[in-house]
Amino acid sequence: MKSFQITVLPENRKLQVAEEKSLHSALLDAGIEIEGSCGGKGTCGKCKIKVLDGKKALARAAGKKLSKEEIEAGWRLACLIPIEEHLSILLPQKAEEGDRKTGLSGKDYYEVSTRLKKVNIVIDKPNLEDQRSDVNRIMSALGEDDLDVSLQVIEKAPDIIRQSKYNITVTLYDKKIIDIEQGDTSKEIYGVAFDIGTTTVVGSLINLITGKVIAAHAEANGQRSFGADVIARITYVSENEKGLEVLKSKVIETLNSIVNNLTTNARINKENIYSVATVGNTVMQHLLVGSDPTNIAMSPYIPVFQNSLKLRAHSLGINANREAVLYTTPNVAGYVGADTVGVVLATFLEKSEDILLAVDIGTNGEIVLGNRERLLACSAAAGPAFEGAQIKQGMRAADGAIEKVEITDDVYIEVIGDAKPIGICGSGLVDAVAELVNVGIIHKGGRILPPDEVPHLPATLKSRIVEGQHGFDFVLYKAEHAMENVVLTQKDVRELQLAKGAIYAGIKILTKELGIEFKDISRVLLAGAFGNYIQVKSAKTINLLPYELDIEQVGNAAGIGSRMVLASDKEKERADYIADKIRYIELSSRPDFQDEFMMAMGFGQ
Repeated sequence: MKSFQITVLPENRKLQVAEEKSLHSALLDAGIEIEGSCGGKGTCGKCKIKVLDGKKALARAAGKKLSKEEIEAGWRLACLIPIEEHLSILLPQKAEEGDRKTGLSGKDYYEVSTRLKKVNIVIDKPNLEDQRSDVNRIMSALGEDDLDVSLQVIEKAPDIIRQSKYNITVTLYDKKIIDIEQGDTSKEIYGVAFDIGTTTVVGSLINLITGKVIAAHAEANGQRSFGADVIARITYVSENEKGLEVLKSKVIETLNSIVNNLTTNARINKENIYSVATVGNTVMQHLLVGSDPTNIAMSPYIPVFQNSLKLRAHSLGINANREAVLYTTPNVAGYVGADTVGVVLATFLEKSEDILLAVDIGTNGEIVLGNRERLLACSAAAGPAFEGAQIKQGMRAADGAIEKVEITDDVYIEVIGDAKPIGICGSGLVDAVAELVNVGIIHKGGRILPPDEVPHLPATLKSRIVEGQHGFDFVLYKAEHAMENVVLTQKDVRELQLAKGAIYAGIKILTKELGIEFKDISRVLLAGAFGNYIQVKSAKTINLLPYELDIEQVGNAAGIGSRMVLASDKEKERADYIADKIRYIELSSRPDFQDEFMMAMGFGQ
C-alpha cells in the first residue's frame, strides 16, 4: 500500500499516511484536533482546511457547505479528500475554549458522608519475641483483627513501614485497608466528580473531609471530532471495528487531562484521589466504561445498563489511586441519563410540593416535570444547533464567538474574549434570531425577509440582508473582507426552529401527560451552560420556553449533582431513588408529538 506525506501548517508537522484514508481520519489518527460534528460525512462543513499544494484534492468536489469564494481560495472539507497524493494544507485558526461551565452559578447542598477514612498510626516494631506480620501489626494498631487488605498494601507494606520508621497513615474503605502511606496524610482524602457532556467535560476536585471544592476545570470532550451528538458517536461505533475502543480512549484522555490540571493547580498527589463519580447522558456513560451503546439508537432504545455501577477507576485507565472507586450515577432510560438525575438531585425537585419544570438544553434536551408525587421525563432530540453545530458559522462558546446580540438602529454584539468575531455560539444564535424577530426581519414563520419587504427599517439594517443559497441571509458582523463576515443564514434559522421546536413540544407532551396546564407550573429550572448563558427574554421570544412562566437559571446542576454523589453516600441513595421514581415518556411513540412539534416551530406570541 502506498503512503503519502501530508504537511500540516502552521505547525509544520509532516505525516506519513497510507492511501485509502480520508484526510479527516488521517489528522485524527495523528492526534490533530479538527472539527467534524457530522462524523466525517461531509454534511456539517466544519472540517475546513486550505489546500496549499495538492492538485487532485483541489479538483475534487468541495461539497455544498462552502461558498464560491471559499472554494476559489482553496478551502475544502477534509472528510471529502482521500489520501492519493502528497499534500500541503493549512488548518484554520483554532478558537480557545474557556472554562465557562466551571464559573456557572449554583450551590452545593450536601454533608460529607463516605465510607472512606484515613487513620494515622504508629505500629509496633517487630523483634524476635514479636514476629507478627506487617499486616497484623497494622490491624492491631487500628484496634481491628478482621479487615480485608488490598494487593497494593501487601506490595507496599515492607518499604513504606520501614522508610516511615513505623509511622504510617492507613486508608480504609468500609472494612478494607486499601492503601498505606508514610507519615501523617490523614487529611488528604480527595475525590473527583465529572459531568461528562457530549461537547464539554467538567471536573471538580473535592476534599472528602470538608466537602470543599478545591478546584474545577472544563475541557472539550475528546470524542467531539467523531460527531456532535450521541447518534453520530453510536454510528461511529457501529461502523468502525475499533470504534468503541477509540471513543472510550478519547473520553478517558479527556478525564485524565482534567485530573492533571486539577492536581497540578491544587498541588496534590493523584494517589490521594480515592473516589470518582460521574454523571452524563446514557450514551456517554456507556462509552466511558466501554459498553456498546448501539441498541440505544434502535427501537425500542435499550441500554446495556441502567443502574449505578461501582468500578475501579484504575481499571478504566483513570489517573487516581489504584484502589479508587468509580461510581456512575444511575441512568433513567436510553435518552435520559445520569445528568438528568444530577439535575433533580441538585434542585431537590423530587421533594418539591410545587410542580416544577427542569430543562437542561444541549444536543439532547432533557426535560423533567413534576413534584414529590410524580416525576415525568423525556428527551427532545434538539440536535447540535445549540452547541453551534449544523450552523454555517456556528462554534462552541470559545474566544471569537458572538454570544450576545442587540439590534436597534444597527447590530451590536458581544464576543467571548473580546476577540475578533469568527463565528456564533448557541446563546448568540438565540439572541440574533430573537432580535431579528423583534425588528421584523424574521417573519414569525421563520423566513428572513428581503430588504423590499421591510421598508420601515433603517438602511443600516437593510444593507445587512443579503442573498444566500437558501433565501436571504443576515450579516451580523461586517469585516474588511467579505469572506470574514459572520452571517446568519436562512438555513441556520431553520436549524434553530427544529431544535427549539423539539424542546417546546417535549414540554407540551409532559404537561398533557401530567394533566396540567402551563399556569400550574410554579417555575422553570433552566440548567446547563447553554441555559445559563442565554438571555431568558430571547428564549421566550423564539418560543424555546413558555412565555408565561418564571425562569430560574440554576447553573450547572448536573455537575453539582455529580459532586453530591461523590461526597455523600446518602446522595448516592437519593440518586438511586430518583432514577427509579422518574417515569420516562418516549416522544417517538406519541401520536401527538408531531402535531405539537409543528405548532412549536413558529416564533413570537
